[in-house]
This record gives sequence, C-alpha cells and structure tokens, in this order.
Amino acid sequence: MKELIKKYSNHIICFAALFLVLFINFYGTNDLFSFPFVAGVWGNVSDWCMVIVTILTAIYLVKTFSEQKKANDISLKIYKRGIMPYFTVLRVQEEDRFYLELKANNNTIRNMSFSNINDGYIYNANDFFKNAIVAKESSISIPMQEVFPRGPILVKPVEVIHIKYSDNEMNFYIQVVSFYYGPSWTVSDPEPCE
Repeated sequence: MKELIKKYSNHIICFAALFLVLFINFYGTNDLFSFPFVAGVWGNVSDWCMVIVTILTAIYLVKTFSEQKKANDISLKIYKRGIMPYFTVLRVQEEDRFYLELKANNNTIRNMSFSNINDGYIYNANDFFKNAIVAKESSISIPMQEVFPRGPILVKPVEVIHIKYSDNEMNFYIQVVSFYYGPSWTVSDPEPCE
C-alpha cells in the first residue's frame, strides 16, 4: 500500500491542487462551486466518486488476483518438483549375469511402463515389471543381453529404453536410459509427460 501511495502521490497532489484551483476560480458561478456545499449537487458528486472508487478497486482486485495466480503456479511447480520421483541407473553383476539396476529416488514410482526397448542391450522389461510399483530407495533389475551388438565406436549415446511412470498424485514422467561406449550407462532427467 505504501508503494502504491508513493507511486501515485504526485497524481493525487496534482488532482487536489487542480480541484482547489478550479473551486477558487469558479467559486459562486454554479452550485458545484459554492460553499457551503449544496447537498443535491454534491450528493450526485459523491455517487460518481463511489463509482470511480469501485472501478479502481476492481482494477486492483484483478491485478491482485493475477499476481496471486502467478504465486500459486510457482508454488505448484515447486511442490511437483518436490514430489517428483526419478530413477538412477547402475550396471550390476550377479555371478555370470549382468543387470541394469534402476533405483527409485525421492518418492515411490507407480504405473511404470517401458517403451522404445533396444533388445540388443536388454530384455523386454514389460515382461517383468508392467505397472510395477517401486518404493522410494528401492530398485528393480532388468536382465541384460550377454553380448551387446558389435559395431563402430559409439560417438553418441544409444537410447536403450524409455521409462514412463507416475508419482502418487498421477503426474506422469519419462526418463531415457542410454548406453555409451565404455561401457557406461546414463539416464536422462525426468521430463513431465501426458
């Protein structure tokens, strides 16, 4: 409110000075500029002042609501970021088999499904984990092929699998697991999806 007064103080002072100059200049020429104030005339003036004040109030309410909406949107984004689960990836070996271990972080993962599976690297994960629920800090292991496809040295990561899942509030996300020469495995940051 103080900022508003500072911003428009010059306007208010100019309007008051203009009214005072007009009142003195036109004093006694008609009922609007006479003293004591005539109730019939100044009653109408007060009605118009109420209309002007109501319009100004409506304008500031609209501005307030738009700022509140922006603040609510920011809070919602922060909240969604706070509950967003994500996977980390690790290649593990048990005896003579290799597995791609996906660990759930930050929250429980629900409604998990897999797409764009590169069966040259891993087996079809939908056969093992369709609509699985992975608790926070738990992991699942997807069996890997014994022999990876041979070819030229990779200069960019090969997408191996797309993982789509949701959090507890049914916000869906997707992450892409990629293989890069080394052998090293990476997983993309979670992206919101439909």
